Amino acid sequence: MSLKINGKGLRGIQGSAAGASLVELLVVLAITGVVTTGIYSFFLTTTQTNADQAINARMLQTGSNAMSTITRDLRQAGTFWATPCAIPPLVTTPLVSATNVSPGSIAARLFMDDPSARTDIAATPPAGQAQTSPTFAVVSTAGFQVGNTAFITDGVQCTSFAVTGTSGGLEHIPANDVNSPGGAGYVYPVATSRVYRQIQRTITYTIDTSDPNTPWLTRDTGSGPGRLVPDVESLNFAYIMKNGSTVADPATIVGAAQAADIRAVTVSLRVKADTRDALLRDFRRQTLVATIKLRNLGS
Repeated sequence: MSLKINGKGLRGIQGSAAGASLVELLVVLAITGVVTTGIYSFFLTTTQTNADQAINARMLQTGSNAMSTITRDLRQAGTFWATPCAIPPLVTTPLVSATNVSPGSIAARLFMDDPSARTDIAATPPAGQAQTSPTFAVVSTAGFQVGNTAFITDGVQCTSFAVTGTSGGLEHIPANDVNSPGGAGYVYPVATSRVYRQIQRTITYTIDTSDPNTPWLTRDTGSGPGRLVPDVESLNFAYIMKNGSTVADPATIVGAAQAADIRAVTVSLRVKADTRDALLRDFRRQTLVATIKLRNLGS
């Protein structure tokens, strides 16, 4: 007796279990290739996107660091500890126009007091310190030197004077002093008056292009330009004046009278990526703009 299943012998079943045909293999390979290509493209796109985001983040960080430093310096222009000492043109000349000869350069002139050279008026004379006295009686002359510019103020009146000596107090020449309105001959009360040394700094920003591949934003506080932030290609300034007008050319601001009318500075800087974009065949760039209002100026 022979074994049959569905009318087929054992030999027939063995014949139908043969391997896949060539066409079936090609179809499987094609599907596998499509899926693999899709996965590869997905990962490639994700990797490129992450790289682009990293480049943009570094550019933004570079620009933010540069803008933050410039903003901090310009906001101090004209700053005084004692506001009654805002005697034009000493304080209301926040920008030194002589160095603003190109759009890529600006100098901020800062007036501040030195905390290490501040002192109270001495208790003698007890009635207060007269501005007409050739020597200001103070608790301590530490930190003051001959040739320093100093101020005495009680928060109401103010007198600026040059220190001519430090023997027994702060010596000065009353006739050469600069007094706020009503200050000449004023008696500064012992309880509320202070004397402090004035610091004047000029901070200049420029772009160093000595290395064309990596331009640097530089900051000079008097000892020469120091590199601050790399990949800053351009730096431009415009002034917003008291009457609301905008002055785009720094060189047109000449003299203390015009500088005293400056109320804000618009800063624009352009930064480039630190890596060349393969598709663009160039560096990506971003421009940051900020308007900085200057402190301690009139309205």
